[in-house]
Amino acid sequence: MLCKNCGAMNDDDARFCEVCGAAIDYSDLSGQSNGSQHQANNPPQGGGQPKKNSEIAIIVGVLLTVLVIVIIIISIVVARSQSRRDESNSWGLTVSGENSSGLQSDVHGTETAFYGIICGRYSSKEETEKDINALIGAGFTDAVYCTASKWENFGTNGYLVVAGRYSSEQLANANLEVAKKYFQNAYVLYSGERVTEASDSGLTTSSATATNNDSEHNSEAMKYLKDAENALKEGNRQTAYDLATEALKISPDDEYVKEQVSYFESYLPFEFYNEKNVLSQKTTEEVDSIYTYLSFGMNEKSNNGKSMPNSILAHYYIGSACKVFSVTYHLDYDYDVLSGVGFVLDDYQDVENNGYFKIYGDGKELFTSKKYGVNVLPEDFSVNIKGVSTIVIEFYGENENYNMSAFGVSNLVALKNID
Repeated sequence: MLCKNCGAMNDDDARFCEVCGAAIDYSDLSGQSNGSQHQANNPPQGGGQPKKNSEIAIIVGVLLTVLVIVIIIISIVVARSQSRRDESNSWGLTVSGENSSGLQSDVHGTETAFYGIICGRYSSKEETEKDINALIGAGFTDAVYCTASKWENFGTNGYLVVAGRYSSEQLANANLEVAKKYFQNAYVLYSGERVTEASDSGLTTSSATATNNDSEHNSEAMKYLKDAENALKEGNRQTAYDLATEALKISPDDEYVKEQVSYFESYLPFEFYNEKNVLSQKTTEEVDSIYTYLSFGMNEKSNNGKSMPNSILAHYYIGSACKVFSVTYHLDYDYDVLSGVGFVLDDYQDVENNGYFKIYGDGKELFTSKKYGVNVLPEDFSVNIKGVSTIVIEFYGENENYNMSAFGVSNLVALKNID
Protein backbone atom coordinates (compact mmCIF):
# COMPACT_ATOMS: atom_id res chain seq x y z
CA MET A 1 0.00 0.00 0.00
CA LEU A 2 1.28 3.48 -0.93
CA CYS A 3 1.68 6.15 1.74
CA LYS A 4 -0.17 9.33 0.69
CA ASN A 5 2.15 11.42 2.81
CA CYS A 6 5.58 10.33 1.44
CA GLY A 7 4.71 7.89 -1.37
CA ALA A 8 6.62 4.98 0.19
CA MET A 9 5.43 1.38 -0.47
CA ASN A 10 4.26 -0.49 2.67
CA ASP A 11 2.86 -3.94 3.41
CA ASP A 12 -0.85 -4.37 2.62
CA ASP A 13 -1.72 -4.81 6.32
CA ALA A 14 0.46 -1.88 7.61
CA ARG A 15 -1.44 0.76 9.61
CA PHE A 16 1.39 3.33 9.70
CA CYS A 17 4.04 4.22 7.10
CA GLU A 18 7.29 2.55 7.88
CA VAL A 19 9.18 5.59 6.44
CA CYS A 20 7.40 8.74 7.72
CA GLY A 21 5.14 7.16 10.40
CA ALA A 22 1.94 8.71 8.97
CA ALA A 23 -1.29 6.73 9.29
CA ILE A 24 -2.20 4.87 6.08
CA ASP A 25 -5.65 5.69 4.72
CA TYR A 26 -7.58 2.65 3.29
CA SER A 27 -10.74 4.64 2.54
CA ASP A 28 -10.18 4.89 -1.32
CA LEU A 29 -9.25 1.25 -1.84
CA SER A 30 -12.70 0.11 -3.09
CA GLY A 31 -13.02 3.11 -5.46
CA GLN A 32 -9.69 2.39 -7.05
CA SER A 33 -10.69 -1.23 -7.58
CA ASN A 34 -13.91 -0.17 -9.32
CA GLY A 35 -12.03 2.31 -11.47
CA SER A 36 -9.54 -0.34 -12.49
CA GLN A 37 -12.33 -2.76 -13.37
CA HIS A 38 -14.10 -0.11 -15.45
CA GLN A 39 -10.91 0.65 -17.35
CA ALA A 40 -10.39 -3.05 -18.03
CA ASN A 41 -13.92 -3.44 -19.37
CA ASN A 42 -13.63 -0.32 -21.59
CA PRO A 43 -10.22 -0.36 -23.32
CA PRO A 44 -9.06 2.79 -25.16
CA GLN A 45 -10.21 3.26 -28.79
CA GLY A 46 -7.82 2.92 -31.77
CA GLY A 47 -4.51 0.93 -32.14
CA GLY A 48 -3.82 -2.02 -29.91
CA GLN A 49 -4.44 -5.76 -30.39
CA PRO A 50 -7.81 -5.65 -32.24
CA LYS A 51 -6.27 -3.74 -35.16
CA LYS A 52 -3.41 -6.25 -35.49
CA ASN A 53 -5.81 -9.20 -35.58
CA SER A 54 -7.76 -7.52 -38.40
CA GLU A 55 -4.65 -7.19 -40.57
CA ILE A 56 -3.77 -10.87 -40.07
CA ALA A 57 -7.29 -11.88 -41.12
CA ILE A 58 -6.98 -9.87 -44.37
CA ILE A 59 -3.63 -11.46 -45.22
CA VAL A 60 -4.96 -14.98 -44.59
CA GLY A 61 -7.95 -14.26 -46.83
CA VAL A 62 -5.74 -13.10 -49.71
CA LEU A 63 -3.53 -16.17 -49.40
CA LEU A 64 -6.53 -18.49 -49.44
CA THR A 65 -7.87 -16.75 -52.58
CA VAL A 66 -4.52 -17.17 -54.39
CA LEU A 67 -4.38 -20.82 -53.36
CA VAL A 68 -7.84 -21.47 -54.78
CA ILE A 69 -6.86 -19.82 -58.09
CA VAL A 70 -3.68 -21.94 -58.33
CA ILE A 71 -5.68 -25.13 -57.69
CA ILE A 72 -8.14 -24.20 -60.45
CA ILE A 73 -5.32 -23.55 -62.96
CA ILE A 74 -3.61 -26.85 -62.14
CA SER A 75 -6.90 -28.70 -62.59
CA ILE A 76 -7.41 -27.16 -66.04
CA VAL A 77 -3.86 -28.07 -67.18
CA VAL A 78 -4.19 -31.65 -65.93
CA ALA A 79 -7.57 -32.02 -67.65
CA ARG A 80 -6.17 -30.80 -70.98
CA SER A 81 -3.14 -33.07 -70.67
CA GLN A 82 -5.37 -36.05 -69.96
CA SER A 83 -7.49 -35.13 -72.98
CA ARG A 84 -4.41 -35.20 -75.23
CA ARG A 85 -3.37 -38.56 -73.78
CA ASP A 86 -6.85 -39.92 -74.38
CA GLU A 87 -6.67 -38.80 -78.01
CA SER A 88 -3.27 -40.45 -78.44
CA ASN A 89 -4.45 -43.63 -76.79
CA SER A 90 -7.03 -44.08 -79.53
CA TRP A 91 -4.00 -44.48 -81.78
CA GLY A 92 -1.74 -46.24 -79.34
CA LEU A 93 1.26 -45.20 -77.26
CA THR A 94 2.42 -41.61 -77.62
CA VAL A 95 5.68 -40.52 -76.02
CA SER A 96 6.41 -36.81 -75.63
CA GLY A 97 9.81 -35.18 -76.02
CA GLU A 98 11.62 -32.08 -77.20
CA ASN A 99 11.49 -31.52 -80.94
CA SER A 100 15.07 -30.58 -81.86
CA SER A 101 14.65 -31.09 -85.61
CA GLY A 102 11.47 -29.18 -86.35
CA LEU A 103 9.78 -32.38 -87.53
CA GLN A 104 6.16 -32.22 -86.51
CA SER A 105 3.07 -33.95 -87.81
CA ASP A 106 0.34 -31.66 -89.06
CA VAL A 107 -2.51 -34.15 -88.62
CA HIS A 108 -3.87 -34.64 -85.10
CA GLY A 109 -7.39 -36.00 -85.46
CA THR A 110 -7.62 -39.69 -84.69
CA GLU A 111 -10.21 -40.26 -87.42
CA THR A 112 -8.44 -38.28 -90.17
CA ALA A 113 -6.80 -40.15 -93.06
CA PHE A 114 -3.11 -39.29 -93.41
CA TYR A 115 0.20 -40.00 -95.11
CA GLY A 116 2.36 -41.76 -92.55
CA ILE A 117 6.09 -42.47 -92.34
CA ILE A 118 6.00 -46.18 -91.49
CA CYS A 119 9.09 -47.45 -89.63
CA GLY A 120 8.16 -50.91 -88.42
CA ARG A 121 5.48 -53.54 -87.88
CA TYR A 122 5.19 -55.61 -84.69
CA SER A 123 2.92 -58.27 -83.25
CA SER A 124 2.36 -56.40 -79.98
CA LYS A 125 2.28 -52.77 -78.90
CA GLU A 126 4.99 -53.41 -76.28
CA GLU A 127 7.47 -54.20 -79.07
CA THR A 128 7.01 -50.72 -80.54
CA GLU A 129 8.41 -48.84 -77.54
CA LYS A 130 12.09 -48.97 -78.57
CA ASP A 131 11.37 -47.63 -82.06
CA ILE A 132 9.15 -44.86 -80.75
CA ASN A 133 11.82 -43.71 -78.31
CA ALA A 134 14.41 -43.68 -81.11
CA LEU A 135 12.10 -41.54 -83.26
CA ILE A 136 11.52 -39.09 -80.43
CA GLY A 137 15.27 -38.72 -80.06
CA ALA A 138 15.43 -37.96 -83.79
CA GLY A 139 12.90 -35.14 -83.43
CA PHE A 140 9.69 -36.99 -84.34
CA THR A 141 7.94 -36.11 -81.09
CA ASP A 142 4.54 -37.18 -82.41
CA ALA A 143 5.70 -40.75 -83.02
CA VAL A 144 2.92 -43.25 -82.29
CA TYR A 145 1.91 -46.80 -82.92
CA CYS A 146 -1.26 -47.61 -84.83
CA THR A 147 -3.32 -50.74 -84.83
CA ALA A 148 -2.97 -51.84 -88.44
CA SER A 149 -6.48 -53.24 -88.76
CA LYS A 150 -8.06 -49.88 -87.96
CA TRP A 151 -6.97 -48.34 -91.28
CA GLU A 152 -7.85 -49.46 -94.79
CA ASN A 153 -4.30 -49.58 -96.20
CA PHE A 154 -2.35 -50.88 -93.20
CA GLY A 155 -3.19 -54.58 -93.41
CA THR A 156 -5.07 -56.70 -90.94
CA ASN A 157 -2.57 -57.64 -88.24
CA GLY A 158 0.01 -56.02 -86.02
CA TYR A 159 1.03 -52.59 -84.80
CA LEU A 160 2.69 -50.05 -87.09
CA VAL A 161 5.23 -47.56 -85.77
CA VAL A 162 4.47 -44.20 -87.40
CA ALA A 163 7.10 -41.45 -87.25
CA GLY A 164 4.70 -38.74 -88.32
CA ARG A 165 1.27 -38.12 -89.82
CA TYR A 166 0.93 -35.64 -92.69
CA SER A 167 -1.86 -34.15 -94.75
CA SER A 168 0.02 -34.63 -98.04
CA GLU A 169 2.48 -37.10 -99.50
CA GLN A 170 4.86 -34.23 -100.26
CA LEU A 171 5.09 -33.26 -96.59
CA ALA A 172 5.64 -36.86 -95.56
CA ASN A 173 8.42 -37.36 -98.11
CA ALA A 174 10.09 -34.15 -96.93
CA ASN A 175 10.76 -35.84 -93.58
CA LEU A 176 11.28 -39.39 -94.88
CA GLU A 177 15.05 -39.09 -95.37
CA VAL A 178 15.54 -38.13 -91.73
CA ALA A 179 13.55 -41.17 -90.62
CA LYS A 180 15.63 -43.39 -92.92
CA LYS A 181 18.78 -42.41 -91.04
CA TYR A 182 17.38 -44.39 -88.12
CA PHE A 183 15.14 -46.88 -89.97
CA GLN A 184 16.53 -47.72 -93.40
CA ASN A 185 13.31 -49.43 -94.47
CA ALA A 186 11.06 -46.48 -93.56
CA TYR A 187 8.50 -45.59 -96.22
CA VAL A 188 5.50 -43.34 -96.81
CA LEU A 189 2.07 -44.97 -96.99
CA TYR A 190 -1.40 -43.46 -97.21
CA SER A 191 -3.54 -44.76 -94.36
CA GLY A 192 -6.83 -44.81 -96.20
CA GLU A 193 -10.00 -44.14 -94.28
CA ARG A 194 -10.53 -45.15 -90.69
CA VAL A 195 -12.22 -48.57 -90.57
CA THR A 196 -15.76 -48.33 -89.20
CA GLU A 197 -17.00 -50.15 -86.16
CA ALA A 198 -18.98 -52.45 -88.44
CA SER A 199 -15.83 -53.35 -90.33
CA ASP A 200 -13.95 -53.88 -87.07
CA SER A 201 -16.57 -56.38 -85.93
CA GLY A 202 -16.54 -58.22 -89.24
CA LEU A 203 -19.81 -56.74 -90.58
CA THR A 204 -18.27 -55.45 -93.81
CA THR A 205 -19.73 -54.49 -97.13
CA SER A 206 -18.52 -56.07 -100.36
CA SER A 207 -16.26 -53.06 -100.94
CA ALA A 208 -14.74 -53.41 -97.49
CA THR A 209 -14.26 -57.13 -98.07
CA ALA A 210 -12.28 -56.41 -101.23
CA THR A 211 -10.10 -54.01 -99.27
CA ASN A 212 -9.45 -56.64 -96.65
CA ASN A 213 -8.45 -59.15 -99.33
CA ASP A 214 -5.92 -56.65 -100.68
CA SER A 215 -4.66 -56.18 -97.15
CA GLU A 216 -4.13 -59.91 -96.76
CA HIS A 217 -1.95 -59.96 -99.86
CA ASN A 218 -0.10 -56.95 -98.54
CA SER A 219 0.39 -58.62 -95.16
CA GLU A 220 1.83 -61.73 -96.80
CA ALA A 221 4.19 -59.57 -98.86
CA MET A 222 5.25 -57.77 -95.68
CA LYS A 223 6.10 -61.13 -94.13
CA TYR A 224 8.47 -61.91 -97.01
CA LEU A 225 10.09 -58.49 -96.61
CA LYS A 226 10.54 -59.05 -92.88
CA ASP A 227 12.22 -62.39 -93.61
CA ALA A 228 14.38 -60.64 -96.19
CA GLU A 229 15.49 -58.11 -93.60
CA ASN A 230 16.46 -60.88 -91.18
CA ALA A 231 18.38 -62.70 -93.92
CA LEU A 232 20.32 -59.55 -94.75
CA LYS A 233 21.24 -59.00 -91.11
CA GLU A 234 22.71 -62.52 -91.14
CA GLY A 235 24.76 -61.65 -94.22
CA ASN A 236 22.68 -63.68 -96.69
CA ARG A 237 22.46 -61.06 -99.40
CA GLN A 238 21.18 -63.23 -102.21
CA THR A 239 18.56 -64.87 -99.99
CA ALA A 240 17.35 -61.46 -98.85
CA TYR A 241 16.94 -60.32 -102.44
CA ASP A 242 15.16 -63.54 -103.44
CA LEU A 243 12.67 -63.15 -100.58
CA ALA A 244 11.98 -59.55 -101.61
CA THR A 245 11.22 -60.66 -105.16
CA GLU A 246 8.72 -63.17 -103.74
CA ALA A 247 6.97 -60.25 -102.02
CA LEU A 248 6.83 -58.46 -105.38
CA LYS A 249 5.14 -61.48 -106.96
CA ILE A 250 2.37 -61.15 -104.36
CA SER A 251 2.01 -57.37 -104.69
CA PRO A 252 3.39 -56.45 -108.14
CA ASP A 253 1.79 -52.99 -108.13
CA ASP A 254 2.80 -52.02 -104.60
CA GLU A 255 5.27 -49.14 -104.85
CA TYR A 256 6.68 -49.81 -101.42
CA VAL A 257 7.42 -53.44 -102.28
CA LYS A 258 9.15 -52.29 -105.46
CA GLU A 259 11.30 -49.91 -103.43
CA GLN A 260 12.24 -52.70 -101.05
CA VAL A 261 13.28 -54.98 -103.90
CA SER A 262 15.62 -52.23 -105.11
CA TYR A 263 16.90 -51.75 -101.56
CA PHE A 264 17.86 -55.42 -101.13
CA GLU A 265 19.25 -55.54 -104.64
CA SER A 266 21.68 -52.76 -103.69
CA TYR A 267 23.35 -55.18 -101.25
CA LEU A 268 24.10 -57.75 -103.93
CA PRO A 269 27.77 -57.94 -105.01
CA PHE A 270 28.95 -55.90 -107.96
CA GLU A 271 30.63 -58.60 -110.07
CA PHE A 272 33.78 -57.42 -111.81
CA TYR A 273 34.11 -60.86 -113.42
CA ASN A 274 30.77 -60.42 -115.19
CA GLU A 275 31.72 -58.91 -118.54
CA LYS A 276 28.39 -57.12 -118.90
CA ASN A 277 29.44 -54.90 -115.95
CA VAL A 278 32.54 -53.66 -117.79
CA LEU A 279 32.19 -49.99 -118.72
CA SER A 280 35.15 -50.03 -121.12
CA GLN A 281 38.19 -52.15 -121.95
CA LYS A 282 41.34 -51.44 -123.90
CA THR A 283 44.77 -52.82 -124.69
CA THR A 284 47.47 -50.24 -124.14
CA GLU A 285 49.96 -51.75 -126.64
CA GLU A 286 49.49 -53.55 -129.91
CA VAL A 287 50.20 -57.22 -129.36
CA ASP A 288 50.36 -59.30 -132.48
CA SER A 289 49.37 -62.62 -131.00
CA ILE A 290 46.20 -64.67 -130.75
CA TYR A 291 47.39 -65.81 -127.32
CA THR A 292 47.10 -62.41 -125.70
CA TYR A 293 43.61 -61.84 -124.33
CA LEU A 294 41.52 -61.20 -121.20
CA SER A 295 38.76 -63.67 -120.24
CA PHE A 296 35.87 -63.25 -117.77
CA GLY A 297 33.89 -65.60 -115.53
CA MET A 298 36.28 -68.53 -115.78
CA ASN A 299 36.38 -71.46 -113.35
CA GLU A 300 40.06 -72.36 -112.90
CA LYS A 301 42.49 -74.00 -110.48
CA SER A 302 45.43 -72.33 -108.75
CA ASN A 303 49.02 -73.58 -108.49
CA ASN A 304 48.22 -75.17 -105.12
CA GLY A 305 45.21 -77.07 -106.47
CA LYS A 306 42.46 -74.83 -105.07
CA SER A 307 39.35 -74.01 -107.06
CA MET A 308 39.23 -70.42 -108.36
CA PRO A 309 35.66 -69.73 -109.57
CA ASN A 310 34.41 -66.58 -111.29
CA SER A 311 37.88 -65.50 -112.41
CA ILE A 312 39.28 -62.80 -114.64
CA LEU A 313 42.32 -64.28 -116.43
CA ALA A 314 45.09 -62.35 -118.13
CA HIS A 315 46.69 -64.47 -120.90
CA TYR A 316 49.63 -63.11 -122.84
CA TYR A 317 52.55 -63.98 -125.03
CA ILE A 318 55.02 -61.13 -125.26
CA GLY A 319 58.78 -60.57 -125.33
CA SER A 320 59.12 -57.64 -122.97
CA ALA A 321 57.54 -56.22 -119.87
CA CYS A 322 54.51 -54.11 -120.73
CA LYS A 323 51.04 -53.16 -119.62
CA VAL A 324 48.54 -55.10 -121.67
CA PHE A 325 44.97 -54.61 -120.39
CA SER A 326 43.02 -51.77 -118.76
CA VAL A 327 39.42 -52.40 -117.67
CA THR A 328 37.07 -49.71 -116.33
CA TYR A 329 33.95 -50.10 -114.14
CA HIS A 330 31.43 -47.50 -112.94
CA LEU A 331 30.27 -47.94 -109.30
CA ASP A 332 28.57 -44.57 -108.75
CA TYR A 333 29.71 -44.36 -105.09
CA ASP A 334 27.38 -47.25 -104.14
CA TYR A 335 29.92 -49.63 -102.55
CA ASP A 336 32.27 -49.74 -99.58
CA VAL A 337 34.78 -52.56 -100.09
CA LEU A 338 36.36 -54.44 -102.99
CA SER A 339 37.75 -57.95 -102.46
CA GLY A 340 39.07 -60.96 -104.35
CA VAL A 341 41.82 -63.61 -104.60
CA GLY A 342 44.87 -63.19 -106.84
CA PHE A 343 46.50 -66.41 -108.09
CA VAL A 344 48.73 -68.20 -110.59
CA LEU A 345 47.09 -70.80 -112.85
CA ASP A 346 48.20 -74.32 -112.16
CA ASP A 347 49.17 -74.75 -115.83
CA TYR A 348 51.66 -71.87 -115.55
CA GLN A 349 53.07 -72.40 -112.07
CA ASP A 350 56.58 -72.93 -113.44
CA VAL A 351 56.71 -69.57 -115.24
CA GLU A 352 59.06 -67.21 -113.41
CA ASN A 353 57.13 -63.99 -114.07
CA ASN A 354 53.47 -64.27 -115.06
CA GLY A 355 52.68 -60.65 -114.16
CA TYR A 356 50.69 -58.57 -111.65
CA PHE A 357 47.78 -56.12 -111.49
CA LYS A 358 46.91 -52.71 -110.02
CA ILE A 359 43.58 -51.27 -108.89
CA TYR A 360 42.79 -47.53 -109.16
CA GLY A 361 39.84 -45.64 -107.64
CA ASP A 362 38.95 -42.34 -109.33
CA GLY A 363 42.53 -42.15 -110.62
CA LYS A 364 44.20 -42.93 -107.28
CA GLU A 365 46.18 -46.15 -106.86
CA LEU A 366 44.48 -48.27 -104.20
CA PHE A 367 46.18 -51.67 -104.48
CA THR A 368 49.10 -53.42 -106.20
CA SER A 369 49.25 -57.20 -106.18
CA LYS A 370 52.25 -59.47 -105.79
CA LYS A 371 54.17 -60.46 -108.91
CA TYR A 372 52.79 -63.86 -109.68
CA GLY A 373 55.38 -66.51 -110.47
CA VAL A 374 56.87 -69.73 -109.20
CA ASN A 375 55.74 -70.68 -105.67
CA VAL A 376 53.49 -67.61 -105.26
CA LEU A 377 50.33 -68.91 -103.60
CA PRO A 378 46.81 -67.44 -103.86
CA GLU A 379 46.42 -64.15 -101.96
CA ASP A 380 43.18 -62.76 -100.52
CA PHE A 381 42.96 -58.99 -100.60
CA SER A 382 40.46 -56.29 -99.58
CA VAL A 383 40.41 -52.62 -100.59
CA ASN A 384 38.40 -49.73 -99.11
CA ILE A 385 36.44 -48.11 -101.96
CA LYS A 386 33.96 -46.04 -99.93
CA GLY A 387 33.22 -42.84 -101.82
CA VAL A 388 34.72 -44.18 -105.08
CA SER A 389 32.83 -43.76 -108.35
CA THR A 390 35.11 -45.36 -110.99
CA ILE A 391 37.37 -48.40 -110.69
CA VAL A 392 40.14 -49.19 -113.20
CA ILE A 393 42.07 -52.48 -113.10
CA GLU A 394 45.33 -52.68 -115.06
CA PHE A 395 47.01 -56.02 -115.82
CA TYR A 396 50.76 -56.07 -116.48
CA GLY A 397 52.64 -58.91 -118.20
CA GLU A 398 56.32 -59.64 -117.50
CA ASN A 399 57.07 -62.74 -119.56
CA GLU A 400 60.42 -62.25 -121.35
CA ASN A 401 60.84 -65.81 -122.65
CA TYR A 402 58.20 -65.72 -125.36
CA ASN A 403 56.25 -68.39 -123.50
CA MET A 404 52.54 -68.52 -122.79
CA SER A 405 51.73 -67.42 -119.23
CA ALA A 406 48.68 -66.43 -117.21
CA PHE A 407 47.46 -65.23 -113.82
CA GLY A 408 44.08 -64.18 -112.55
CA VAL A 409 41.73 -62.77 -109.92
CA SER A 410 38.94 -64.93 -108.49
CA ASN A 411 35.59 -63.67 -107.11
CA LEU A 412 36.47 -60.00 -107.56
CA VAL A 413 33.44 -58.13 -106.21
CA ALA A 414 32.40 -54.83 -104.61
CA LEU A 415 30.04 -54.84 -101.64
CA LYS A 416 28.01 -52.35 -99.65
CA ASN A 417 28.48 -52.79 -95.91
CA ILE A 418 25.52 -54.16 -93.98
CA ASP A 419 24.74 -51.75 -91.14
